[in-house]
Amino acid sequence: IHTLRNNGSVADDFDLTATSSLGLSYLFYLVDDDGNITGAPITSIHLDAKGGANDEESFAIRLFIPCDTPENSVDITEVTATFRSDPQVSRTVTDITTIATKLFMKKEARNVTQSGTFSDQAEGTPGEIIEYRVTFQNFSTQDLSTIIISDPIPPFTDLVPDAYNAGANSVWIQFTFAGGTTSDCYTNATAPVVTVDIPASCAVITLKPGEKGELYYQVKIKE
Repeated sequence: IHTLRNNGSVADDFDLTATSSLGLSYLFYLVDDDGNITGAPITSIHLDAKGGANDEESFAIRLFIPCDTPENSVDITEVTATFRSDPQVSRTVTDITTIATKLFMKKEARNVTQSGTFSDQAEGTPGEIIEYRVTFQNFSTQDLSTIIISDPIPPFTDLVPDAYNAGANSVWIQFTFAGGTTSDCYTNATAPVVTVDIPASCAVITLKPGEKGELYYQVKIKE
């Protein structure tokens, strides 16, 4: 998480860019005081002049790491904020990320209203329900003890708050453990980003090598 502050005497827009040494793709988001994402991805930030009510903002960068990235790889990402009124003026910070474990992830969707099956994408019309399935699996040789799944919902949809567990929850997670045993977990999330802290929400302390989970949630296309 980074904080951008305007020390200039005039308000300005600041364009955000990043360069990853591993060629990773990325998105920027505004965050609140607790570091929680507050909206859709951004590419710039508008700040008041120094001393104004909005002369600083905090933001986060999310890196997308391919599942075939070798363990212990090190990525160096340079994050740059550039004054739009004067592109020759910018500020850059460096983030260093070590890929210590490998967590495979795959996202699929289906049109519930049309009784569709899961695939790489799903289409629908206003008023129809789309269900997403995010599969995550431990492909490393170590136990994973901290797993937080975050997935932004499409901006033209609303999260269905009562999709599972007889209308009590918005998120359903099914785990498959060693030996093939399964366990269900129900929890709640809020838009615009479905975020689930697995240990805190599901009491699953570790995900051992080879074990996996499938996270489900539904959205309704706005009419």
